[in-house]
Amino acid sequence: MSAFLDRFLNEFFVNIHNVEKENWDSVRFAADDQRKHLFAVDRAVHWMKAIILDYKQFEQAYHLMEDEASRNLMLKILQFDVLDHHHVRMPLNDANYWPGFKAVDQKYLVEKNALHNNDWDFDLYNLPEQNIRILSNTLGVYIMFMLKQYYYRKSVIIQPEPGDICIDGGGCWGDAALHFASSVGERGHVHSFEFVDSNLFVFNKNLELNPHLKERITGVKHALLDKSGVELNFIDKGPSTSVDSGQAKGNPAKTITIDDYVNINKLPKIDYIKMDIEGAEVQALAGAQATIKQFKPKLAICAYHKANDLFMIPQTIKSILPGYRFYLDHYSIHREETVLYAIHD
Repeated sequence: MSAFLDRFLNEFFVNIHNVEKENWDSVRFAADDQRKHLFAVDRAVHWMKAIILDYKQFEQAYHLMEDEASRNLMLKILQFDVLDHHHVRMPLNDANYWPGFKAVDQKYLVEKNALHNNDWDFDLYNLPEQNIRILSNTLGVYIMFMLKQYYYRKSVIIQPEPGDICIDGGGCWGDAALHFASSVGERGHVHSFEFVDSNLFVFNKNLELNPHLKERITGVKHALLDKSGVELNFIDKGPSTSVDSGQAKGNPAKTITIDDYVNINKLPKIDYIKMDIEGAEVQALAGAQATIKQFKPKLAICAYHKANDLFMIPQTIKSILPGYRFYLDHYSIHREETVLYAIHD
């Protein structure tokens, strides 16, 4: 038996006897969701089959992780996939998580329900540490600005730095773009890709709230993929919107590759690429091969939208350019918000 599978099964049979309390996120999910109380056996079987069938791929990714903390987290995520919140507690759910969440509104809230758009209510926050005003919600502010999703600051530092030129794949409401713009300073720039009109409405409102950062951000109304000029359809689901190549009736979106965008705009360098694009990450990385090979940018790629993301994304990066070192971090108390970070030697 492989070392990975042996460890996974050992931890599974330990965890299955755990009974976790106060381990449901009623902010992210409904308080009366039946999953809160009922263990979904069919879901557990689905995930266990997926892991066992692809264990060699998961093992390869496991060994690609640079440190023990990342390997431990990968196993924890896979355990949670099978056993859910009933039996597995994610590392973030400690004594500091909910007090930190509650402190967001206490410290930074300026106005409740400052904007309503596309079935979403947005509150206005003032974040003096980053010199940012933002229309968002408590959870969004907490994850982006307090927990600092897309900023890896553990055994190594992988984040936007002063003077960096950044790709923000999946701009959504502009929170990451503003955070990056604050980090890169006057000499840096952020190119943010977002194609959903309802998201762009809030994105542009947030840019107007921050005129000192607005000039450092270029919004690009295209979907990132592995081919440019393809027209895809999408159903507007706000932050969860994904493109569907011709299968869904909805709104059209044009694609562009990072390589083509860099060439068209004659960008002198790319220092940092973030992607949170609802399952299109592997294809978008394939469309960034020349950029990655030439500039060796720092990478922060979401790895939770598809069941195979945890192995497909590091394998894809390694196939484009060997020499990247991989680290894993996670920004919720459920399965969502896993980010794979990579930095080249």
